[in-house]
Amino acid sequence: MRNQLIQSCARVAPSPLHSTVLCLTAAIFAACSAGGSDESDAFIVRATQWAVGGNTKVAISGNNIAWIADEATTGAAGTDLNGDGTANDGTVVFVDAGTRTQANVGVAAQDLLWIGSELYLVVSETIDGEDWNLDTVLDDTVLVHWSQAAPTPVFVDELDATSTKKAVAFGSRLVYATADAVTGANASSLRTIDSAAPTTIVTVTTTDAVGALRPSRLERRRGHVGQLRAGAARPADGCCTVAQRRSRAAQRDRPDPREVRRGC
Repeated sequence: MRNQLIQSCARVAPSPLHSTVLCLTAAIFAACSAGGSDESDAFIVRATQWAVGGNTKVAISGNNIAWIADEATTGAAGTDLNGDGTANDGTVVFVDAGTRTQANVGVAAQDLLWIGSELYLVVSETIDGEDWNLDTVLDDTVLVHWSQAAPTPVFVDELDATSTKKAVAFGSRLVYATADAVTGANASSLRTIDSAAPTTIVTVTTTDAVGALRPSRLERRRGHVGQLRAGAARPADGCCTVAQRRSRAAQRDRPDPREVRRGC
C-alpha cells in the first residue's frame, strides 16, 4: 500500500487496511477551525507509512500512539519491519501525535500496553524470530520494553505461558505473572513495574504461609489497586491451598445421593 496524504476526509473512502490509522490520526492531527467565518472547517488527515488491519489493537497514552502494523500489506510487496527475513508479521510501530514523529519499534508482538510514556510488548520469540531471554531457543513468550526516550527494545522478563491475559496496566503500574519458578511461603509469581522505574521488577508477596502462589486469572477491575486481582490463586504446583485440598477430599469421600437413593 502506498503512503498517502488525504485532505478533506469527508471526500475520502479509505480502504479497510488503512481505516484504523486514518481515523485515529484524524482525531489527533485535525487542524479544525475555531472561529471566524472566513476560515474553513476542513481538516487534514495524515496517514502513516505503515498499513494496518481494521481489527488491530491500538494503544494510546497522551500523545503516544502505538499499534501493530501489517507487514504483508505495507509497501508494494510487503515490508519486513522486524528484521526476521519475512514480511508476514504484525510489528509494533509508534507515532507521537504532538510532534508527528513516526518510529518503527521493530518487534513483532501479540499485545502492547502503555504505562505513562513507557510501552510494554508481549512477544512470542517464535513469531518475532528473536531469542530475547538468551536461552538459545525461540520458544518463550516474553515482556519487552520500549520508549521514545529509550528507543532500543529491551528484554524485561519471561511471561507465564499458561496465563490467558499476559499483562495488565493499572495506573502507573504494569502487573504480570512471571514464568520463573517460585517457591516458599508468602511468595508469588506476580510482578509489578512502575513507570518511574520502567525496567525494575518488583515481586508481589502474599499472606499465604503454605507455599508460593500463581494467579489463575489476571484482570483489571474498577476502583483501587486492591481490585486488580489474580482471581483464585493457587500454589505454584498447580493445585490449591491446604484448606481447599481438605475440602475437595471431603467432597470426594461424601456418598453420591443418587447411589443412596438406589440403595434404599
